[in-house]
Amino acid sequence: MKTTPVLQLHKELLAAIAAKNEPFLREHIRQEFLFTSANADVLNKEAFVKGFAMNPALKLPLFEPSGQQVIMVNETAIVTAVVHINIIRGNNAPEELWERITETYIQDKGQWKLLASQATFIRR
Repeated sequence: MKTTPVLQLHKELLAAIAAKNEPFLREHIRQEFLFTSANADVLNKEAFVKGFAMNPALKLPLFEPSGQQVIMVNETAIVTAVVHINIIRGNNAPEELWERITETYIQDKGQWKLLASQATFIRR
């Protein structure tokens, strides 16, 4: 199994979050999706898409992954990466963050979909 499609989707999903591309997110995230934020909040798909990704008060001028590693077993893939983030909340100045993310992808009718994601703050 090649890791390339999973890594490509991982990068495209992060870009879709930064660009507020709701149709792409809805298509590539499973309905059962759960996100555990670096603040320990747990969001389902709807809360993640509407409350985080599409939130007009949040802007992500920098949302750049690096150091990706992939583990694949049959139709499941785990991706871990470090994400460099600049986040703007409302009219506040940009805040620089670094997070370690771990994502779980599964194959659904021949296509990779994001099932779960967890973020942890790291110091840089």
